[in-house]
Amino acid sequence: MLILFSVFIPNVTEDYTGSLYIACHIGLTIIMLLAWWLNSRNPSSNKQLWIMYGAVAAQIILLMASPFTTHDTQRYLWDGAVFLNGLDPYITTPNDPEAAYLRTIWPTPAEHAKYPTIYPPAAIGIFAFAAMFGSTLGPLIWKILIALTTIATIVSGRKLLILYGKSENLPLFALSPLLMLETGIGGHLDVFCVLLVTLSLICWKQERYGLTGLFLGLCFTIKFLPAVILFPLAINAGFPRLNHKTLSLCSSFAASVIAVYGGFILLGYEVIGVLPTFIEKWRFGSPLFSLASNLVSGQALIITIAAIALLMLMLVYKVSRTSPILGCQIMYAIPLLISPVVFPWYLCAFVPLFAIRPTATILLWSSALPLTYEVINQYNASGIWEIATWPIGVIATAILIGIGLDTTPSNTPIKH
Repeated sequence: MLILFSVFIPNVTEDYTGSLYIACHIGLTIIMLLAWWLNSRNPSSNKQLWIMYGAVAAQIILLMASPFTTHDTQRYLWDGAVFLNGLDPYITTPNDPEAAYLRTIWPTPAEHAKYPTIYPPAAIGIFAFAAMFGSTLGPLIWKILIALTTIATIVSGRKLLILYGKSENLPLFALSPLLMLETGIGGHLDVFCVLLVTLSLICWKQERYGLTGLFLGLCFTIKFLPAVILFPLAINAGFPRLNHKTLSLCSSFAASVIAVYGGFILLGYEVIGVLPTFIEKWRFGSPLFSLASNLVSGQALIITIAAIALLMLMLVYKVSRTSPILGCQIMYAIPLLISPVVFPWYLCAFVPLFAIRPTATILLWSSALPLTYEVINQYNASGIWEIATWPIGVIATAILIGIGLDTTPSNTPIKH
């Protein structure tokens, strides 16, 4: 019922759209944890199948939803249309005169008007596929792509958890509110990365290091961030020593990245993006960066953030040798913690890592971050996009409580 209600939230009220979305996320989190508890007490293949059926049914229902938490789907299709029309999406902005005729066909978010794409080449290829169907069918095709990829991810997630001996944790994967709402409602690209991370962890467990690197390399060509888990996996494989594991892992990663980027460069595209501009422009959902920027600025801010990242990297290096999944969790958290921009969907790649090794930090962080959607209420009412300070405080508190619980020996990782 919550999934069906989430589809029709925009039809209920515009004044409290963000609040109702948050309520759905909290409700689905409770359902996920309840299903996890019940499945853990008495696991059975029959329960597993019903969980899978429920997750797949949710994705089918969510096909009816129009994205109302973000304008990213419009941006995706715009970038794809730019590519299909022979323009370079890495230098062409929606404001460019040469793209004026495209704006009559493809709507673009006003806040994106001055910026070319920030997405890697493989992502542009996926956007272009959906845009091939035109401005009428394109959004539906994108929704179908997202739903099919999410379903494939859930099916792969079941295999992943069986391999790791954690099949009782299936609800944490299949019923994850992040996976359901950020893909089914938001239509975010990140689900492709969740699938590739899941496949890479499957191959890692099977000691197929070449395929592990290949999947993470492809992930890098869609969205950079989740591919950082290559580092802890390489450490666990023996890096910096060169052996067949590290060579297979790193060489296949490099080969896939070079092949995709090299192909675009040879075609004449300037695949550099505007990621630095994006980071400079946006401030959202980041307690650590908010605190640091209030205390110091300029070079001092950069040094402070770099020092925090270095200390965390040292921790990753230490724990990854004995616990690669924990290393992956910390490694993935580092750029999110130090970044000035953390939207809720950025945490989607935590889903397979959390399902293998549940932690209070990830649970509380991913549950608190959607509180930032309160900004939608004000945006719908006045057109002003300005996040309140209280969600940042709640997010910071949630992360600190989670770390406290996870570092208490009896609660590492969280028990059920």
